[in-house]
Amino acid sequence: MRADLAHCFPAPSRAGAWVATALVAGIAMLTPVPASANPAAAPTEFGPPAASTPRIEGVWQAINPPALLKTASGALPQMVPDVLSTYNSNLAARRTGGDVSFDTTTRCASPGMPRILTIGRPFEIIQRSDQTIFLFSWNRLYRQIEMTSKLPTILYPTPMGRSIGHWEGQVMVVTTTGIGDNTLLDDAIPTSETLEIVERLSIKDHRLQDSMTFTDPASFRAPWSTVLTFRRVPPPSGEDVCLDRIAAGHPAIARP
Repeated sequence: MRADLAHCFPAPSRAGAWVATALVAGIAMLTPVPASANPAAAPTEFGPPAASTPRIEGVWQAINPPALLKTASGALPQMVPDVLSTYNSNLAARRTGGDVSFDTTTRCASPGMPRILTIGRPFEIIQRSDQTIFLFSWNRLYRQIEMTSKLPTILYPTPMGRSIGHWEGQVMVVTTTGIGDNTLLDDAIPTSETLEIVERLSIKDHRLQDSMTFTDPASFRAPWSTVLTFRRVPPPSGEDVCLDRIAAGHPAIARP
């Protein structure tokens, strides 16, 4: 394993060995390489970000993480009729103890974006010159943001989608597309594969602020925005393994 990422991965636990090399290999496979480049000559190491790059590295945890997203003004997003119907059905199932199989986390699948940020579990941000990486304590998931002009190629939509970012002064702007249509935005809002999320991340008053704008004509009447805020926390002391939770009779996602 690369020495500069070794500290980011928890040690093996009773729940199972944490094979960090597999995760690093996954990151490497998603790293875009120009078609004209010689693979043998391609760089194999992430370099540090430029000294002038604002730093958002560290371990973060959401403040008052919402189970249900609202707009920045506190209103329900304006959904198209069929999506609103599905939203209400999902809410009713949760409130009455009904069928919640619509939620893929009940099968330990990834919560996806942006829900992975709202479940209230700590995550670590690592910055490199060409990538920003989010390492989540929930089920050993990660998110990769390309900080170059080369959008990574994906074969099919995924819960995390694909993200590309750049800096505008002190603000990191990240655009995410390619999110699967079985991914919930929160505990109830469905979406489609046309979803685009634009994030503006910055440090304000020693906290990480993530202003998100959602555009999805198949799901919403108009684009809408919300803001998540995170505080610095100590590194988590152990793993949060979904299968262990379910085996113990607990929900896959346990909100603080």
